[in-house]
Amino acid sequence: MSWIRGSSTGHVTLSNDIVAAITNTSVLTVAIDGTDASTGYVAGDILTIAGGTSVIAAQVEVVTVDGGGTLTAVRMYNGGSYTVAPSTPNSATGGTGSGAVLAITTGTKGWTLNGDQVWDGGTEREVFLEGNGGGSDNIYVGWRTYSNAGAQRWNWELHGFTGYSETGGTPLPTQNQPGISPGDHTGISQDERGAYLLLTNGSMNWFLSVTSFRIILIVEAGSGKWYPMYLGFLNRFATATEYPYPVMVCGPTDYYLGTANQSERMSTLVNPWTTLGSTNGPMQIIDPAGTWDFVSNNTVTGTGLNPAGIDNFVTPCGYPQASSASGGAPEIDRHSPFSTQLNWSRIIDAAAADAADANLLPTPGTGADAYALFPAVVQRIDTDGGNPFVFGEISDCFWMSGQGTITAQDRIIQGSDLYRVFFNCNGTQLYDYFAVKEV
Repeated sequence: MSWIRGSSTGHVTLSNDIVAAITNTSVLTVAIDGTDASTGYVAGDILTIAGGTSVIAAQVEVVTVDGGGTLTAVRMYNGGSYTVAPSTPNSATGGTGSGAVLAITTGTKGWTLNGDQVWDGGTEREVFLEGNGGGSDNIYVGWRTYSNAGAQRWNWELHGFTGYSETGGTPLPTQNQPGISPGDHTGISQDERGAYLLLTNGSMNWFLSVTSFRIILIVEAGSGKWYPMYLGFLNRFATATEYPYPVMVCGPTDYYLGTANQSERMSTLVNPWTTLGSTNGPMQIIDPAGTWDFVSNNTVTGTGLNPAGIDNFVTPCGYPQASSASGGAPEIDRHSPFSTQLNWSRIIDAAAADAADANLLPTPGTGADAYALFPAVVQRIDTDGGNPFVFGEISDCFWMSGQGTITAQDRIIQGSDLYRVFFNCNGTQLYDYFAVKEV
């Protein structure tokens, strides 16, 4: 797994930079080398890996030191992006001390660039990536950029595919790729429902988490506004035979004409919402039968949320739609693998998430900010008593409370695991926080 952070200006440059970060070599692990002669460092120092040819230089965080400032523990801070890998042992630079020598491992992240080409006759790009799933799968995802400067629109259209096709070494256009997910080209009603990442033409900070199974990108498109996307496999609960190709695509909106500066609320990876009365959603998944399905927890009108009338949703934030078998009320035993004693509105109530009694306090602990992280789980409900089931977890994505002093870009540290906290796009309510695992 690789965690990379960077900054790009404009939606096309961002595309180029993210393609490079996904496919280039990165620093994957770090440890203190046996020849280390460090002295004078303090915990929290950020050291830069020396050498190699970098687009983004890798960085390491000092975790602990002894009384003389000798390194006793370090961890990855930024995996970087290299066209020529740095060597090991590595005499890292920076920080308050000197003499640090680190043992690093470098490598790629399991993704191949099948194509990256202009698609509109101008500068817009369409990208086709293939993941190896750790050597056991072929995972096909991609995006194409589009823009309208007059409308302040600089976006990506996100897609999953069931394969990849080209002619004479040139990729077929996005709309002609096999098994493509819904989007602008398909003629869906309600303004071409799909999955879209809303960006700007200015400078954007970003965080990228990559495994051989999936890609997570979170972009700051506007001050304090964090826009996420997910492309790749879920952590499926079924076997590979039962569920062969659990590809998921998700962006912050299903609205093709959306903009990063819009006032209407947008959704996150752990709580997808539909817009303008659509019954679709910005999260799409291939089900075990090989069909693209939409996933949505709510519909949004302006800043208001309402339960969505759709069969697939994400817990813990999703609210099951009503069952005709129960006279219009959700039946917990039909809609969830959890206990029938649970009442959904008492777990996390979207309609009252900012109320004083919303039960969103951090968990009790030794500090004020002992936060529980709730794995985001995609489920299919059943409105009339058939066979509901669980698709799987959204890899390394967690819902959490925004109560207390936590804020965007803060980290939650649990042992050796780090989680980065973000706001949900343009929302800053207690309900609008999520975390992504770093390493």
